[in-house]
Formats: sequence, C-alpha cells, structure tokens
Amino acid sequence: MAALTPTQLLEQAEKQWAARQIDAAQRSYTTFLRRYPEHPNNHLIAARVADILRTQEHYHAALEAYTAVIQGYPGSEGAIISQIRMAELGATFPDLLPSGDEARYTAYRHPMQTLQRLISDYPFATLADLARFKLGEMQLQQTDRAAALNTFQQLMSRPLPDTLRHDVEQSLRQALGRQLDDYQRQGAFFDVLRTFFAYKASLPPAEIGHPDLLYPVTASYAQLGLFDEAQHLLPTVLAAAATPLQRAHMALVQAMFFTQSGRSDAVTALLTPVQQFADPTMRGQALLLLTESAWRAQRMDDVVQYASLGETLPTGAVERTKFFTILGQAYEAQGEADKALQTFHKCAEIPNAGDPAEMCVLRAAILHAAQGQQQAALALYERVLQTFPNSNQEGLLFRIAESHRQQSDTAQMLATFTRLRESTNDAFWQKVATEYLAQAQWQERLQERLAVFQNSLMRCHEDDTQPFFFHTRRAPQDARPASAAPHRLGVEYRQC
Repeated sequence: MAALTPTQLLEQAEKQWAARQIDAAQRSYTTFLRRYPEHPNNHLIAARVADILRTQEHYHAALEAYTAVIQGYPGSEGAIISQIRMAELGATFPDLLPSGDEARYTAYRHPMQTLQRLISDYPFATLADLARFKLGEMQLQQTDRAAALNTFQQLMSRPLPDTLRHDVEQSLRQALGRQLDDYQRQGAFFDVLRTFFAYKASLPPAEIGHPDLLYPVTASYAQLGLFDEAQHLLPTVLAAAATPLQRAHMALVQAMFFTQSGRSDAVTALLTPVQQFADPTMRGQALLLLTESAWRAQRMDDVVQYASLGETLPTGAVERTKFFTILGQAYEAQGEADKALQTFHKCAEIPNAGDPAEMCVLRAAILHAAQGQQQAALALYERVLQTFPNSNQEGLLFRIAESHRQQSDTAQMLATFTRLRESTNDAFWQKVATEYLAQAQWQERLQERLAVFQNSLMRCHEDDTQPFFFHTRRAPQDARPASAAPHRLGVEYRQC
C-alpha cells in the first residue's frame, strides 16, 4: 500500500469492500484515513470503517465509531449516514449501552425520532429516502403494518436509485404479505382483498406474483365464495407451493372447491390426517371443511367425530358456532335429542358469535317445545326475537302462540296472534293471524252459548226427576189399534 497513490488506495479499498474482503478493506480504509487526514471524502470513509465494525458484529465499537463521525464531521453526508446507522443499532440492539441521556447517543436511544427528524431536515436528499426506508423497516419490525405499508408506498412514488428501489419493493411486498396473513388468520377475508388491491399498483409484476401475496388472496377468494377468481390463481400458487405451510394453505383451498362440488372423498383425501396442519387455526379450518363435507354426504358418524375434535381447538367464534350447529343437527338426525339440545345450548352461549348463533338458539327452542318444555321454549323464542333483528319474526311469533296454546294459556295465545297481525306487512301472516283470532272468538262465543244451554238443562233437571229430555209411556191397552204391534210405544215430548 505504501506505493499506491491516494486514488489507487481508495479504489483498492472500494474493490475489497465490494468483494466482501472485510479485513483487507478495513486495513485499506484505515490506512487512507491515517495517511490523508485532510481528504474531502474522509467523512464517508470514516462511516465506512464504522460499517465494517458493524459487519464484524463489533456493535459497541461501531456505535462509538459512528459517534466519532458525527462529532468529527458535523452536517456532512457521512454524519447523516452515521445517524441512520446508529438508529438501526438502537432499534436492533437496544441494550448496547446502559441507560442515560448523553447527547452523543441520541440517535441510538431514539431511533425512530432521529429518522423522522432527518426526513424533515433533508426532504429532497437521497439520504432522506434512505431514512424513510429504514423507518419503514423499523415500523415493520415493531409490527406496525399499516405505518410500514404507508411509508414504503410513499417511497415507491419517489425517484429512487435502482438499488434502493429494489430494496423498497421487497420490503413493501414483505409488509403487505404479513398484513394479508394477519387478516387471513383473523378471518377478515374481505380486508385481504381490499388491502391487496390498494397496494397492487405500487408493486412490479414480479412482486405481485409472489406466493406470499397470492396464497392469502387465493384462500380469501375461496372463503368468500369467489371460486372462479380463486380457480384462476390456483395453478400458479400450486406450482409455487414449496414449504409445508404453503402446501397446507393450498390443500385447504382445494378442499373448499371439492366441498362445494360435493366431492367428499377428495376432501377427505386432501385434509386427513389433520395433523399435517401444525397451525391450530388451519387445523380448525380443515376440521370444519371435513365436518361440512361429511354433513353434505350425510355421514353422521363422521360429522360427530370431526366436529367433536374441532370443538376443542381455539377457533374463532364463527367457526365454533358452525361446528356446534352441524354437530347438533347430526345428533338430531341420529335421534339423540338430549345430546342435540346440550350442543345447541353450548352454541348459544358462545360470545360474539353474531347472527350464526341464531340457528342454535332456535333449534334449542324447537327441541324444548317438542319435549313439552314450553316455558324453556318460550324464553328462547323471545331471545331470538330480541337478539337477532333479522330473524323470521312472523314464524317465531306463530311458534310462541303455539306454545301458549299447548299450555292452555288462551289469553297469551290471543295476545301473540294480535302482536303478529299488527307487526307484519305480509298478507299471508296477516291472514293467518286474523283467522286464528276469528276462530278463537267463535270458540269463545260457542262456549258462552254452551254454558247457557247447560244451565237450561240443569234447571229442567231440577223440575223433573226424570233425567231425560225425551220421556216415554206405554199407550193404554184398549187404545191400541188391532193392527198395532204388541209393543208399540207412545212418545211424549216434555217442554221446558
């Protein structure tokens, strides 16, 4: 190195750095700084030496080297780079220094605020875009997906160097993929599609077709019943499925297609054994598909087996409600009314189940009514009316009236039919309610007349000991015609 000119020595150091000859590059850069202390590029070279220390995992030494650049070359490009690197170290290794408030370590102790300040101070500089990129990575590291996506999308609209643009594209795709995966795990399939299309225009075709994006999009299409769209993407994602997790995702998507088309055998072949789904959420989805497929094929024993397994998994409220709904109906089909009733009651008590729980409450009420437990049935019918405003209110009111009739509670039955007639605009149910009310009024008038009639009979009975309405007597012997039969009777009608 002693024979090299400053330019040659710097070129040698750059080539060694580019070739990842770290130790050799460190020696060349350090020699340059010692030999040419007044060179105008020393602020960048000193920052590069600190980068080498970080690459060698000498993080504390790197931190001190960055601090020296900031203090030795204030306001320079190397100082800005050093602040960005210190912020990275602060976000990645926050325990390199003991707690304190030394000003020289501000960038390390407050990484995100440092990057935001650099962006504000140098809004049009390339280094400001680098600071934005690092800020987005920190937001992604802290699982602030929305903020990271917004930061990366803003960067994509700026004139970036090719290398930085490539890094931003990859980070945007990673952030988007994680956000889509989060939504999918939460069952927010519409949000998966909405978010994908919101950021699709910001990504190049190579990133749009990445499996991390296509897997949740395809699965969400299938979950929302958009099978044509899912079928269009399926060949691409099947070809790219390399990891066990990806293959499990695609097995679920394929099983959804086969469930819809009634291919119970194909669903079973794809999803068993369920142990292939290590993730509890995916295993719950697989068991739910197996349960639904067995129910469609009317294989009740399999329904009970799969639904019982699915009941123990930590699935969401909607999935648990589906398990219990199908399981309860399977018990009903097997004639096990008590098990069915117990299952529907479990389903009805699932918190935050929403409208899917309506079926469970209603089936429990109907089973109680069938077993003669009208009070329990009435309580559940009223619960459906109050909890599920979109339920079939006319049919529920009719069932409520029938339960009152079974209890011989005529007043409540009539009140319910009146409620039905006044609360519906449907001509059929208005006619049903009107006819029942008219019939009840006719029966009431009939009962009144029967009571009057019976009272009259009682008074007649008090006037005559003969307890018949018609009385008979034999005609006198001499009054019988010769042709008369020997036992002809005369009949006398006694009037009351």
